[in-house]
Amino acid sequence: MNGVFLMKIKIFSSYKNWGIHALLIFVIFLVGINTWDSIRPMKINRPGDISILGKSSKTNFEMTRLESPDHPSSFLKREWSHFGPEVRSFIGKYVFEISEEEITLAEIGELLYENGYKNAAQEIAEKALLNDPTDIQALIVLGKIYLDSGKLEDFRYKYREFLFRNHDGNDYYKILANFLNEVGDFEQARSLFEFGIEISPQNIQVRYAYGDFLEVNDLYYEAINLYLMALSLNEKDAEAYFKLGEVYQKIGEKDKSDYFFNIASQFSQDLAEVIRELKTIFLESS
Repeated sequence: MNGVFLMKIKIFSSYKNWGIHALLIFVIFLVGINTWDSIRPMKINRPGDISILGKSSKTNFEMTRLESPDHPSSFLKREWSHFGPEVRSFIGKYVFEISEEEITLAEIGELLYENGYKNAAQEIAEKALLNDPTDIQALIVLGKIYLDSGKLEDFRYKYREFLFRNHDGNDYYKILANFLNEVGDFEQARSLFEFGIEISPQNIQVRYAYGDFLEVNDLYYEAINLYLMALSLNEKDAEAYFKLGEVYQKIGEKDKSDYFFNIASQFSQDLAEVIRELKTIFLESS
């Protein structure tokens, strides 16, 4: 009887030990997963959402989109090991703190540059421009980096390459010229427009953008020459007549202003209405 009792105690003890061992194994397994989570590189999906080991509330469709080769998260995931710990930490913090809007590589590059991570910012901005050759924001980020490093020639090469590919994108000229002017390089901004006219001599809009830029900088007679050259390309262009009337109004030459405004009104009823409003405003302010 005692033998049977002792056997039951041993069996119970072995089951008890097995349960403790199983519990210990489970705890070690959980600790292992948490440790792996802490060292695994973060995958950036959207601002405010960092996914680790695929833990995300996103649908399969969204995750597939985020894993596309051109998506910022895919690039950052591939290049994560190239960034130093400070940059990785900074990107992670940034993603946690900003709003729930889609983030672009150019925006990440801009933020990195503003916070002193120039090398990482340049790498990301160059990748953004490679993905999308029309990404003007990425080009501006590169411009800041190049100019900050005294590499004006490198930036000149980069923006000329950009404009050569996108020579019909007239807003690009304005954005780049304003950027160069703001950083104190007015002559470089002028040369940018000259380059645009050189590669696209029939593009009247580039001449208008150049003229607008000169007007903002009080170079009215140079602007007039550009508008006259635009007229030589298309003598029925209402916008050229309007711009000439507007600039002559600014410098107080009323007769010439009225002459060009009248022609613009004949070509465009919409501009005729704008001209009437301009004349009213001008009379009230004088």
